[in-house]
Amino acid sequence: MDLRSMFSFQAQVRRLTSLPELSTVVMDEVFKDRPQHAMAVVAAQDIKRRVRTMPVIRRGAPSLAMPTEGSSISSYEPLPIAINDTVTPTEINNLRLIGEQGLEAWATQKTDSLRRTVRQTTEGIAAQALNGKVSWPIQLSGGGHDVYEVTWGNPVAVVAPKKWDAAGASLADVVKTLTSMRKALRRKGFGGGAIKYWAGEDAFDALVRLAELYEGDAIRLEIKDGSLLVGAAEITMRAEEYPDPVDQAKWSPVQVSTQLRAIDPQGGHLMPYCALDDFDAKLAPLPLFIKPIKQDDPSGYKLVAQSKPFPVPNMDAVAVCSVAG
Repeated sequence: MDLRSMFSFQAQVRRLTSLPELSTVVMDEVFKDRPQHAMAVVAAQDIKRRVRTMPVIRRGAPSLAMPTEGSSISSYEPLPIAINDTVTPTEINNLRLIGEQGLEAWATQKTDSLRRTVRQTTEGIAAQALNGKVSWPIQLSGGGHDVYEVTWGNPVAVVAPKKWDAAGASLADVVKTLTSMRKALRRKGFGGGAIKYWAGEDAFDALVRLAELYEGDAIRLEIKDGSLLVGAAEITMRAEEYPDPVDQAKWSPVQVSTQLRAIDPQGGHLMPYCALDDFDAKLAPLPLFIKPIKQDDPSGYKLVAQSKPFPVPNMDAVAVCSVAG
């Protein structure tokens, strides 16, 4: 049984097309623009067209930084996501008995499992990027980890007129906070259209308590599934988490529990998929490519899933405010 032909380029495209689309909040809500980037590096000028600040990248061995006259960095080299699943000789012997249809179902299941892990990893990196800094561990070939860091700067900081869980707080203080956040984004040149408001669990709990106490009709209130409409602003509770890439028992929240975040979805946020450094992938900028690699000691195959996303947030189009705690 030849796993390389089973996971050919064409077969992978067919399986990925047949599988249902995956959904994760940061990628779907903020980094909707996910073009395939034909190069393995991202040019600095491409970033400048979308955002106002340039990233600072650090790792044990510096990322690619090609100096040109008048510029210290002309391009950035994103690091790839590469995970693997081992297929043992025993598993392959068992697969030989299940027929062509069963083999295709097995290959589809392996593809789905690997793509979900890659998607979750990409979501974690994107969630960190939205906070202004990616700090992701790199598995070293000799064991241990280094850290890959990309610093985009800080989101726009806003001080709440009054915290929502403070004594005497009212729904009017929520409206003032929303107004302050939109004004802060406008002063950066953004926030003119629809704004996404994300509230951490404690922040949303404080908001719900204020909404329960409100008895007037001057402020429009509408309860939706997982969100509250306050005036024209929809505030959504974000309780999603992503697992730590090293300690799988540790989870990090997408949204800080006590914070409110305002995001201008038209702020130019971008996440290109860069070209993979792999001939079997045709050096293409694929969101996912799975490559079977034969091993002799111990005997078997490794199914290596690769992706090279580079989330580019515009920190001038993201504002944060501590509203609880």
